Amino acid sequence: MMRQQKELSRIIGDTLPVSARFALIALLAALYLFNAFELRLWLESEIPTGPDQQCYFRQAQLFHEKGLIGGLDTESDFDGTRYLIAKAKAANPAGNPDPEWENAITPECHRYKRVTDKVISQYPPGTGFLLALFPEGKQVRMLYLVIETIIFGWFAYLLWFAPNSGAALLLGAFGCFAVIQLNYEGYMSFSLAPSMLACMLMAYCTVQFLACEDARRRALFAAICGALLGLSVSLRTANILLAGGYMLVFADMCLRKRQWKMFPAALAFGAALLVALVPSLAANAINAGSPFATTYGGGDAAQPVLTWKQISDAIDYHFFGEGIGYVFDAGMATTVVFEIGRRLLRLKTVPYLSFINTATWTIAAAYYLTHSILNSYYLIPTALFSMSLIVFGLCAGMQSPSRRTADESFGRLAAACAVSVLGILTIAAWGLTLGDGPKPGEPLPALEKNAIVWADPSGGLFSYYLKQSTALLDRVSPALQTRIMTAVAQDGRPQYLIADCDLMKALIARTAGAVRAGNMFGYEAYRLEPHTVAIR
Repeated sequence: MMRQQKELSRIIGDTLPVSARFALIALLAALYLFNAFELRLWLESEIPTGPDQQCYFRQAQLFHEKGLIGGLDTESDFDGTRYLIAKAKAANPAGNPDPEWENAITPECHRYKRVTDKVISQYPPGTGFLLALFPEGKQVRMLYLVIETIIFGWFAYLLWFAPNSGAALLLGAFGCFAVIQLNYEGYMSFSLAPSMLACMLMAYCTVQFLACEDARRRALFAAICGALLGLSVSLRTANILLAGGYMLVFADMCLRKRQWKMFPAALAFGAALLVALVPSLAANAINAGSPFATTYGGGDAAQPVLTWKQISDAIDYHFFGEGIGYVFDAGMATTVVFEIGRRLLRLKTVPYLSFINTATWTIAAAYYLTHSILNSYYLIPTALFSMSLIVFGLCAGMQSPSRRTADESFGRLAAACAVSVLGILTIAAWGLTLGDGPKPGEPLPALEKNAIVWADPSGGLFSYYLKQSTALLDRVSPALQTRIMTAVAQDGRPQYLIADCDLMKALIARTAGAVRAGNMFGYEAYRLEPHTVAIR
């Protein structure tokens, strides 16, 4: 065993030839270019269809219209929204609308908050803010191209300065994996790609502060970790779960082992995290009434369910069913191989690497296995953070402890500046070649100002292009559908029913008074005249 370990150390410790480094960077560049050309054709992504897209595009629109602070307010303040809130209150004189009424007056991925008396988007502000940085019609593709370019430039830099062949091969393989998965997993939600980048950067900085001997550098990298974590929460609220691993590590260092030299790093991490959480806390205060109130509802904000049925169903989904994904599989496999390998081969790694990795997985599992939140991409940030920790940790373990010379440090700085300039120029070039995404057919539908629109997946098109409120009437009971439509008709308001899903088509089939009103955004639309309701 010892002989095999020495032979392995000798092989991976050799310096990789320049030609081999060029070959790895060329492979990474080929994958990057393939993804970039593929993204240029991803025109449909620029249309606000589906729940995530409509909320993120609307958030970007709000930042453009109201500015940085005003854009945090995601209230649906259209005339139709305020009208439906008033109807819900009137239907419940105690001023306490029942949950079914609340569901009937909101569009997809929105919530009615009684504290603020608003219909708001449930998502945090980060993704909408990032989209708002780019011109309309190119927002999604530009955001993804920027992220891909950052990952390519970053890994090309790491590959060039890899200390030995083992680190270079490991970084090359992981860099290629990250570039590939950004397109094929990141398309599931616009918030996922920036979260993936944030998790990789956070893992890299985590390894740096765990391995660093200099107190100032250690505190600096810890602060960067805290800032990245806080900002990532504004992309996906569930990213706050990643804080648990850091808290346990710092608690063990400072409280159990009395490693007081780590206290400045812990303090820097906590301070940076709190500052970076300000956008999310401010958005919560504006929309939900308190910095610590959630904009989410349903299963997202529910208490943990500690029953065997809940846990077994979640295990079946995440480990054996629909929830299985390439990044999740790779993250779990990497952790298992790493834990086995470091024991059998006595691999040299940075302190606390296994601790923080295991803690991160444990906390994520404790949350997702006890909540009815089933989506195939929810655990991707955790998995990618884990993989990145292990890869960068192993590479740090291969690093020679010798101090860098001044010439080497200058060369690294010059290379980093060159990569940054080339990255900016590349992004600008891609931006010039991108055409605008498709727009809805002209002319846009013309609706009365006081019209009420009942729609499901197409709701974002009406709010984004027409500033028209929509609501999910198809998601409530037939009895409540009849009550609401009758009440609206009696108030003299026209109603439009959009046949954009099976539930809406069933509702339209029951509504004898609905008359065909042409196509709206590619869907059949039906109009119900004021004072006319005939529902079977």
